[in-house]
Amino acid sequence: MRTIGYLAAFILFIAAVAPAFATGIMRVQENDGSVRVYKNVSIKIVHQTLRVTSADGAATFVIAHAACAYDGPLERCTPIAMRVERGGTSKSIDFTNGTIYINPTSRRQPLPRSSTQLPPHGIVLSIRTKIGTYASMTGQIDGLVR
Repeated sequence: MRTIGYLAAFILFIAAVAPAFATGIMRVQENDGSVRVYKNVSIKIVHQTLRVTSADGAATFVIAHAACAYDGPLERCTPIAMRVERGGTSKSIDFTNGTIYINPTSRRQPLPRSSTQLPPHGIVLSIRTKIGTYASMTGQIDGLVR
């Protein structure tokens, strides 16, 4: 039950007024079937971590560790460690599986075994928590800090 609380707390912050530069949309389907869609999240890769920050900057969803490999021109990653940061605290998220595709190129690329095209510097993410909440995100990476 703690997992959904942390994920839900992060998601609530995403709904705030968005800055013009944010380029992501996150969708959360709870285990009861309810769905919430949040627009205008900021997506950055900072020191090899994926950081998705709410529009008001109050919370950040972080994939701190992932196993990645190239699948054609796309980078495919499997998350290993996730957390939510807010108010100076960090809480781990328990999850069962997840996949991230990143298009590091400057051209549209098809996702493997799909008709979906990932735009230049695009990202798509899908995660399932241990209690059955699904989170997905699409967008373009706003920044890269090595």
